[in-house]
Amino acid sequence: MKLLSDPLDRLSVFAMVVVAGAMTWNALQDHRQELDYQRDLATRVSAAAARAVDLVLGDFHRGLGVFVESQPEQLAHLADNPGDETIKRRVHERVARHFADFRTFALADSDGNLLFDDSGEQTGERCRVDLRRFAAGAEGVATQIHPGPQHFHFDIRLRWERAGLNSIAFASFSPDKLVQVLADLQPLGHRLLLMRVDDAALIEVSAAGSRDRLNGNKHLDSGELARLSSYGAEAAVMGAAWRVVDFPDVSLIAGIHQKLLTRLVVPGVGGPLILMLALSLSRRRRAAEAGLRLANGELEQRVEERTLMLADSELRANRVIESAPEAILVVDAEGRIRRANERSEGLFGYPRAELLGRSIDMLVPDAVRAGHPAMRAAYRRDPQPRPMGSRTAVTAKRADGSILCVEVSLAPMEFSDEMQIVVFIVDVTERQSMEAEIKAHRDHLEDLVSQRTAELEHARNEAQRSAQAKSEFLANMSHEIRTPLNAVLGLAQIGARNDKTGRAGETFTRILDAGKHLLAVVNDILDLSRLDAGRLVVESRPFRLATVISDAVGFVHDAAHNKRLDIDEVLADDLPEWVLGDVQRLRQILINLLSNAVKFTERGRVRLEVTHDPEAVRFAVTDTGIGMTTQQLKRLFVPFEQADSSMTRCYGGTGLGLAISQNLARLMGGDIDVRSELGEGSVFTLRLPLALAQPTATQRSHTADVDALRLAGIRLLAAEDVEVNRLILEDLLLHEGAQLVLADNGQQALERLVEAGAAAFDMVLMDLQMPVMDGYAATARIREIAPGLPVIGLTAHALQEERERCLAAGMADYLTKPIDVERLVEVILQQVRKPQPDPAPAADALLDRAALLTSFQGREAFVDKLLGMLQESQAGTPQRLRQLVQQKNLDDIVFIAHSLKGMAANLLIHRLSELAAETEAAARAGSEEAFPLAESLAERLDSLLAEVAMHFDEDQAASA
Repeated sequence: MKLLSDPLDRLSVFAMVVVAGAMTWNALQDHRQELDYQRDLATRVSAAAARAVDLVLGDFHRGLGVFVESQPEQLAHLADNPGDETIKRRVHERVARHFADFRTFALADSDGNLLFDDSGEQTGERCRVDLRRFAAGAEGVATQIHPGPQHFHFDIRLRWERAGLNSIAFASFSPDKLVQVLADLQPLGHRLLLMRVDDAALIEVSAAGSRDRLNGNKHLDSGELARLSSYGAEAAVMGAAWRVVDFPDVSLIAGIHQKLLTRLVVPGVGGPLILMLALSLSRRRRAAEAGLRLANGELEQRVEERTLMLADSELRANRVIESAPEAILVVDAEGRIRRANERSEGLFGYPRAELLGRSIDMLVPDAVRAGHPAMRAAYRRDPQPRPMGSRTAVTAKRADGSILCVEVSLAPMEFSDEMQIVVFIVDVTERQSMEAEIKAHRDHLEDLVSQRTAELEHARNEAQRSAQAKSEFLANMSHEIRTPLNAVLGLAQIGARNDKTGRAGETFTRILDAGKHLLAVVNDILDLSRLDAGRLVVESRPFRLATVISDAVGFVHDAAHNKRLDIDEVLADDLPEWVLGDVQRLRQILINLLSNAVKFTERGRVRLEVTHDPEAVRFAVTDTGIGMTTQQLKRLFVPFEQADSSMTRCYGGTGLGLAISQNLARLMGGDIDVRSELGEGSVFTLRLPLALAQPTATQRSHTADVDALRLAGIRLLAAEDVEVNRLILEDLLLHEGAQLVLADNGQQALERLVEAGAAAFDMVLMDLQMPVMDGYAATARIREIAPGLPVIGLTAHALQEERERCLAAGMADYLTKPIDVERLVEVILQQVRKPQPDPAPAADALLDRAALLTSFQGREAFVDKLLGMLQESQAGTPQRLRQLVQQKNLDDIVFIAHSLKGMAANLLIHRLSELAAETEAAARAGSEEAFPLAESLAERLDSLLAEVAMHFDEDQAASA
């Protein structure tokens, strides 16, 4: 205490305490500045490293893009044929020449599914997830790191849309370049790391690690995380979802803390004495040191910033040149090579040391070297980035004197304030060779296609000739069979009618049945031919449904009675009386189904049940016969086949009936299905959309007079050259009450008509093939003499072409031989009792308004309403049909033709209905003939609409 009694001593102690406190505060401040310096250094280094990594990735991105764009044919072939080892090996070798760190190359589809991977290894789960995420995203280029158990790699990916492919191309690379970048920039005492954004704890690359130690499994521990948050920094890589992380090592931070501890101990032990003796000196020294440290810090910061800028610029240039996938030369204004990358050594065969400083003319072939200086001078005058020769291939010279084809692009660039030219060189020798091979292969394929096209054209012509020959054969066969068959059936019918109870009548009946069976076989063959050619047309006319059902059941009644089978006919109470459809084809289908049921049933019964709903009429034929197996059902509707080949021997038949019936049902908008079990019988169900209808005046008259002489008072002129056919025709018509005049040929028929006058006859029945003058020529003369006199064609030809020819010649209708009496009477009554227009409609007119008035009991307002609806609903249909022809749209052509077929039939526009049916059949069969038919249908519909418009204009003028 005595030591402190003196005021000077107390002042000294106080000064010593103050000095010790000041030294402690100064040590703490210096410690904080050192830590701040380490954090600032980490910030600058991580940013610079991120930029450098971004440059490396940019080079890889560009290199992969250049490679993919240069190999479109090979990659397209490889995507379609991932197992082609030759192409896979070539692609792998070419990528390896582009990238020193290349590992694998792969392609994926646009959904992220791997097409092929030339590594032969199973792609990791993380790689697949990243690939699908890239496929679903919007970015065009992506880069991902993938760790593995022993190594890791990173992928460069880009969308690739070339040669019709929309794919994802990606290559995998080792991390050597990234490791080198980080090693070059890592500060002393720091750790410079690279990690994925989506997994902050996963350390992928360390500048201090070697390649064999980079296993992708190292994570930051708690101490490293603490140093990163306190003293470190991170920066994002622009070209990928990565971050560069820099933070001081634990030893560096420990040294800074130890230094602080030392500086704190000194003031506590010897500081008071030292500070008291050298207080003023210490104060001056600190002031000087502070000023010097500030000046040195500013100078160091400027030097460091300038050094980083220069290093960054130099690093950028070196990275761009060295990592480029193609050879790069940097040439000065004098044409001397100043820089060359590793690729240029491999391309030209010169060591880099021999290239540097020498003229680039050494790489130009002797033949064009003289003009190269002028080209360089021209480029220096206008140094714009542009491809040399518009990227066409030029030649270059290797060290061994060999010549190669290259593509050269030029770009001006400043290096160290000097304008230099960067030359990008790509070897296209092999690519041109492959392109030549591909072109030769393409030319060969075109020759093969042309040859095959010619063969197909020849085959099509042969098929058409064969079809024509088949058609002519069927026509001749039909005529040759039907002509005598007409006589057989006619005479048998007369005999059976005249002797209904005697043995002769029974014989005639059997002859009639046998002849009808033969006629059915002929008709089946003709129907099948027309179905195959798509030329069978169904009609749409009103008929009494119950009558058709009764006729079909009556047709098989005797056969069922002879086998002691019960045959039932069950009709629903709500069945319509009159429906619209093809009565002949419906009768044909029902007779076939009922005949089969009777044929294959030995005991029990056959049942026909008819029901009705708003959409269709259903005819169910049920039998208790032999039934069928599942395999037999599969062959049931195949032409010329029966369910079992033994059935033909046991029961007979051609195997055509069911096939034809099903096709007819489908032409009429319906179908046939079957249910059957072996030994339990079968159920055949016919479903047809038969619309409700009203009978015509002729049909009502026919129904009312069924027991009278149906043709009483009708005067007919008939031309027939075969005597027996004249005899049969005369007997049939006279038996029905008609007045008949016969002629031997067309010339004689004209003479009879001229002698008696056109008013002497109600109708002409005209055979087609006759001597002197055939039926076509005679009909043309009758149309001139008596335009209102209907002519009905009679022929043994039963093909659709013959019907069209008859109608085109001006005939009102057409009947095939053998003559069906009921059909003959029906046609005569329809034509004779139908009011004839006066004057007669034009030969090419489609609309027959008089026939419509007759069909709808003279209701003019209703007929005009129908025509107005036609005009309104079909106004745009012709143009729509023409558009569908241009678009080759067969499905919509089927829909429109089917609609027009029914509409025209309902309005008695038969020529339009028949053409629509023919168009529909051709379109359903996928035939090219559907397109010209659709064009004709559009033209005919245009003509119909014009006739309807003219009709309304005439009515409007008359009312005015």
